[in-house]
Amino acid sequence: MDKSLVDRVEKVSTLRYILIFATAVIGFGLLYFLLTQYGHGIGRDNKVLDNATFLTGIYFSIVTISSLGYGDMHPMGISKFLACLEVLFGLVMIGVVIAKVTSYRVERIYSSDAQSRLEKFAEGFNKSQRDFTEIMTNFEATRFEEVVRTFQAQCTAFSGYFLDAANQGDYFRIVPSNAIKQVGSAVDSAFSELKSIMDSQQAMPEIPNRDLPEAIGALKRVCRLVVQDADEGTRGIFQNIEHTCTQLLEDYPVRPEESQPDQVLQDTDDPQQPSGVDDE
Repeated sequence: MDKSLVDRVEKVSTLRYILIFATAVIGFGLLYFLLTQYGHGIGRDNKVLDNATFLTGIYFSIVTISSLGYGDMHPMGISKFLACLEVLFGLVMIGVVIAKVTSYRVERIYSSDAQSRLEKFAEGFNKSQRDFTEIMTNFEATRFEEVVRTFQAQCTAFSGYFLDAANQGDYFRIVPSNAIKQVGSAVDSAFSELKSIMDSQQAMPEIPNRDLPEAIGALKRVCRLVVQDADEGTRGIFQNIEHTCTQLLEDYPVRPEESQPDQVLQDTDDPQQPSGVDDE
């Protein structure tokens, strides 16, 4: 849903409750005023007011619905029952209005924080994209593994945050879609550059560590979640990311880890003697 439309809906919903509250104040005030003429409205010192006006009824209604209870006036006859109803109605409506306003403010704070987080992730992916471009331009194969490890860490951090946040509630309704598109475009550009490097003859033909495929797998889960719940424009970006991720995992196997000399298995039945020491 468009963010401006969401804001308008929230504001209209809050204004609706305020309008209902105001209507109740005026309605009860009118009843108090009319019933006073028949001895069932507003009184003072157990006597019906003989000079009650509509404004007097509104004043008594406000004091009653807000539970202020100044004590300068009191209900009489049927108005005692009306006053009880108005107090209960007022307590419920005040609670609802406060909850709506608070919820609206909390959502705005959460939205702002989520947008800031996504923008920071986008900056990190944009830097990786620039690093990949520089490697392609200057044929800096020695930097490739370092940049890939940084990129892998970014993918892991972003996937962890996004999967956790998006499963909490109405993430795609609260968070601005342009922020999700921004980070999606940054991820897409970075992956495109990485694939270009892997396709080139100057780069190593294998992904240089085992962690990157796991990070790509987590990112694919993000893509599926976005495609399922986000708007059409955002879905297209993450569908392209998922396609690129799939190609990377299929075309470029993980390079086997090189065994270290001190990790070579020894025969446990014949322990190795320290160098320079003869058997006795």
